[in-house]
Amino acid sequence: AISNRDTIINLTNHTYFNLDGAATGDGDIRNHELQIAAGAYLPIDTEVLPTGEIKAVADTAFDFSQSANIGSRLARGDEQLSLGLGFDHCFVLNQITNSDDDGALAQSVASLYSPDSGIVLEIFTSEPGLQFYTGNYLPTPHAGLCLETQHFPDSPNMPHFPSTRLAAGAVFDSTSIYRFTAK
Repeated sequence: AISNRDTIINLTNHTYFNLDGAATGDGDIRNHELQIAAGAYLPIDTEVLPTGEIKAVADTAFDFSQSANIGSRLARGDEQLSLGLGFDHCFVLNQITNSDDDGALAQSVASLYSPDSGIVLEIFTSEPGLQFYTGNYLPTPHAGLCLETQHFPDSPNMPHFPSTRLAAGAVFDSTSIYRFTAK
């Protein structure tokens, strides 16, 4: 995209995933296993907006640096999880060299796996953040989850976050790939 004026841009998607689909009939994602290549996340306030703090994930319910069961992380009772009735947080993706010689995204930033269906979702992106939402306000909570590649929420009001400003005449370029396989 090219804008003819200075503007703010932070595109994402809000697609829900449940890798079990109708096969299990329980409609729940808490048995899924998630890995996110992130060493930090953005804590939220009571309005579910980032506070501006960037907090390390180590030794918290937010540490998905190794594949972890989502349900066990939700059950940890972390104060941050109570604010949004589950995960609704942006993860600060690790700075990785994420392209091959052709400029294609080469390394996944997240993977989601269902041991019941054997389906694997891998996510590749050029974006600095990944919003993880566990469907906390769905009619059936946790019936699906979102993994949204994006810049950090509320970036225009947080000067220390990566900028979402696009100057007039500049080209906006972003790539995200959602790849499905089965084990």
